[in-house]
Amino acid sequence: MMILIGIPFAGGGIFVLRLGWKAQQKSTQAMQWPTVHAVLLEVRLDSERIKDSQTQTYEVNARYSYEIDGQSYESQRVSFHEGADNIGSWHLDRYATLKAALDADGAFKAYVNPANPADAVLFPELRVSMLLFHGIFGGVFALVGAVVLIAGLVSIFGGGRARKLERQFPAEPWKWREDWASGVVKSDNRKTAVGLVVFAVFWIGISTIVLISMIASGGSPPVMAWLVILLFEAIGIGMLVWAIRELRVAKRYGAAELHLASVPGVIGGKLAGVVTLPDYAEPYEEYRVELVCERTVRRGKSTTRVKEWSAELKLDPKKLPAKRDGVQIPILFGIPYGLPPSEYPITWTLRVRGKQPGIDVDVRFRVPVFETAESRPDFQLDDSGIRPYFLS
Repeated sequence: MMILIGIPFAGGGIFVLRLGWKAQQKSTQAMQWPTVHAVLLEVRLDSERIKDSQTQTYEVNARYSYEIDGQSYESQRVSFHEGADNIGSWHLDRYATLKAALDADGAFKAYVNPANPADAVLFPELRVSMLLFHGIFGGVFALVGAVVLIAGLVSIFGGGRARKLERQFPAEPWKWREDWASGVVKSDNRKTAVGLVVFAVFWIGISTIVLISMIASGGSPPVMAWLVILLFEAIGIGMLVWAIRELRVAKRYGAAELHLASVPGVIGGKLAGVVTLPDYAEPYEEYRVELVCERTVRRGKSTTRVKEWSAELKLDPKKLPAKRDGVQIPILFGIPYGLPPSEYPITWTLRVRGKQPGIDVDVRFRVPVFETAESRPDFQLDDSGIRPYFLS
């Protein structure tokens, strides 16, 4: 499904980019073509109302003749940006110019390709607003399509290995993921950051296309329309700021790892291990370590996460063993019996946070938590091993 979605998105984006590129190339060349006196034979302005809206698109059309070395030619090309649109008043302005010339004596200047006299154009100049439209619209769709397509391909090639593990360990789902099975879980920060960047670029790109169209239309859109589109722009910028923050965290702490003492974390048992940070951190007051169980809930088109259970540790950074190249943070949680396991729509996440100068510590791990033969309804956690590190 991701490949089927990604291909038309990427293909459509590349097609739009190609249209803009070809128009730009032709315009640059045509501005150097020699000009001839042409005679306008017909000029018209075609318009069409977009379905279920008050917006209209326009297209100026013309037919004209000219002579080169005694040979007569006829053309209908007005510009290299073909088709109708409502970006700015270009079509209306060019129609007015051509109509005035037709009503006078029909004389007008045409640019003719010296290598092919049958190739002519009346307005070779580039439409900057259309170039921006093609660039932003095509770029956003091509980027999103490429990301979705690559994700689909990765899923296909990685899916074979996952299915093999499912067949090999049908009753041990924590062995279906290689990182879970190894007991060394890498942080999700890089994936989160990349996803946020892609989504923010897509959001800003679409809203910017609409904003440029509104500015270039030359009309007077309602105040509410301006407020809505500016709100969308602000949301997109906010998401981009969030994405940049995540990228900074990922750059510094993205190589963080959770080394589990045993796999998996046990419902009616414990989750224990050590989080290793690749860079030394010294929070102002504490490390906050939280284990959260969340359920993904879909209601119509919206998706939310509902917290099922959570627990938190507050550790004193001064009591942890000091290291020059990083820090090790002990993890120990007791998990009540009866909670759901790490299977969709349930997600178990371990999060380590700490406020400090510069970039705050904020790393997250998806952890395997399941009911096993060791699960006990009456389990009681012995936290004496981690208690010396607690914040006083």
